[in-house]
Amino acid sequence: VEMPNVHHHWGTQGLNYYMLAQLMWDDSREPAAIIDDYCRTGFGAAAPSVRHYIARLEQLSAEFAKHQAGGTGDLDQALVDDEDPDARGKRTTPKARGPSSWDVIWNDAALTELDVLLLAAASAVAPGTPEATRVGILREGLDFAKVEVRVRRAIDRYNAATNKDTEYDLLLAVANVEQWQLAHRDSKAVGVVEGAPYWWRGKRDTRFFSRLTMAGRAEP
Repeated sequence: VEMPNVHHHWGTQGLNYYMLAQLMWDDSREPAAIIDDYCRTGFGAAAPSVRHYIARLEQLSAEFAKHQAGGTGDLDQALVDDEDPDARGKRTTPKARGPSSWDVIWNDAALTELDVLLLAAASAVAPGTPEATRVGILREGLDFAKVEVRVRRAIDRYNAATNKDTEYDLLLAVANVEQWQLAHRDSKAVGVVEGAPYWWRGKRDTRFFSRLTMAGRAEP
C-alpha cells in the first residue's frame, strides 16, 4: 500500500487516514470494527452520533455513485470519473445528461441532516474536552463541504450551459470557497494551500479553472 502524501483534511478524511494506518498494520481487521474503534476512542459519549454521521455519509456516497453512473450502472467508472477528471476526458462513451448529482444527492436537505447529527454529537460531550475538539473538527469539515458543494453544482451548470450567468455563478461560488479558506488558513480540519489557484481534483477538466481565481490573483 502506498500513500504519497496526506493533505490534512482531518475534518473530512480523518477516518480514511485512520483506516489506512490500521489496515497497513493488520490487513485482517474488519473495516466496520475499525470504524467503531475510531468513533469510540476518538469521540467518547458522542460515538453513537458520530457513527450515525459516518454511516449517512457512506450512504450518500453510494447514492452519488449510482446517480453518476446513470443508466449504465457502471459504479466503478462513475467513481473513477469523479476522482480522476483526466480519465473522464479520455472516455469515448458520452456521459448521460440530466440533473446534477450535486443537486439530487448532496442537496440541502442531506446537508441539514448531517448538521443535526453533528449537533447531537456536540451536545453529548463536555465543552473544552478532547472529544469536543474532535467533534468541532468534523463540524468544520462539514462547514467547508457546504461551500464546496455550491462550487460543484455551479461547475455542472457551467459545463452544461456556458454563458455569462453560469460563469458569474461559478465565480461567486469559487470566491466564497476561497474566502472561507482564507478565514481558516490555520484549520486542523481542511488542508488549505494559500495562494493556490482553485483547480485541483475534480475540476481540471473545466476550462474555467485554467486561470487564477479572485483570491489566487490577490496573493502577492
